[in-house]
Amino acid sequence: EARDAIRETGTAIVTEGYMDVIALHTAGFKHAVAPLGTALTEDQMGLLWRHAKEPILCLDGDTAGRRAAESAADRALPLLAPGQRRRFAPVPVGEDPDSLIQKSGAAALSEVLANAISLDELLWSRERGREQILTPEREAGLKRRLEDLAREIKDESVRESYQRQFRARFAADFPPVQRGGGRGGKSWNGEGSGKAAVPRKATRELLNSALAKGLNTSS
Repeated sequence: EARDAIRETGTAIVTEGYMDVIALHTAGFKHAVAPLGTALTEDQMGLLWRHAKEPILCLDGDTAGRRAAESAADRALPLLAPGQRRRFAPVPVGEDPDSLIQKSGAAALSEVLANAISLDELLWSRERGREQILTPEREAGLKRRLEDLAREIKDESVRESYQRQFRARFAADFPPVQRGGGRGGKSWNGEGSGKAAVPRKATRELLNSALAKGLNTSS
């Protein structure tokens, strides 16, 4: 029954259960569907993509809804192809699409859908938020997890795009460390510290002179 509306809008809203679907259809969102109590399967994802290139998962704003969204993201990775996207629009904590519409109206749900995030954003947020990245080892662990996720994508062009996105986000959060200093800190010879830096050539000359004096004294 939602097929025509899905084709007209170019997207499908995927909720967790039939009560959400009924509420959305009543509020005018005729392109809403649900897997009826089961996890979204690979076959269902393929069916959705046949009718809409960019379905939106609008799941409950609780821990179970978050886990369902993350599970759907992991399942979708190997299936991604050029032009096929998946977005995620969690409702506020403690709400589901049905209760949100009942309390705040269709406009509130429209705002949630408008702020839907992409699949790569969801995965980055999950992996970045697993732990505080306070050590080089944890930083390397995050990088490895992102690389492993990208490798799940079978399509080469999409895989490369995800790798670029993950690397760009990683570089923005973890800029390269300056030699001998912290991120954005002082370099070993005082550069950037506000103090006059000693040129490397002059440093070598002073060192050679000191060594020569030492040798003369010992002889």
